[in-house]
Amino acid sequence: MIKSITKFAIVLMVFVQCSSSVVNKARHYKYDPLLILEEEISASNLDNAHAFISWARPFWLRGTDFNSIKYSTVYYPYVYVNGNRYGDMTSLGSISIVNISEMKFLRAIDATSRLGTDHRGGAILISRR
Repeated sequence: MIKSITKFAIVLMVFVQCSSSVVNKARHYKYDPLLILEEEISASNLDNAHAFISWARPFWLRGTDFNSIKYSTVYYPYVYVNGNRYGDMTSLGSISIVNISEMKFLRAIDATSRLGTDHRGGAILISRR
């Protein structure tokens, strides 16, 4: 009886150790839906920012609908590179991902408070090295 309890305790300790190391590795590679870092960008074989975002975070490219009785309008995010307004979403195709260090998506409310009132579709902030 004691031998079986001892064996069980050893097996349990090994299992707990293995599972805790898996959890620690998972924390290291935490997915953030609003942020893309250089490690994730460099792991892909895509060539421009639009292709990469379409693959990695396609919801960034979806417009925001504002419906009323009279009008139905879709707003799309604006693109900023190193703090300067670069253009609309079509301009993402001209940005090479080779020297991008970070991409961040700001939701409409955050973009409006940080960048101005005309950001109903949000904003994509790109930082280059």
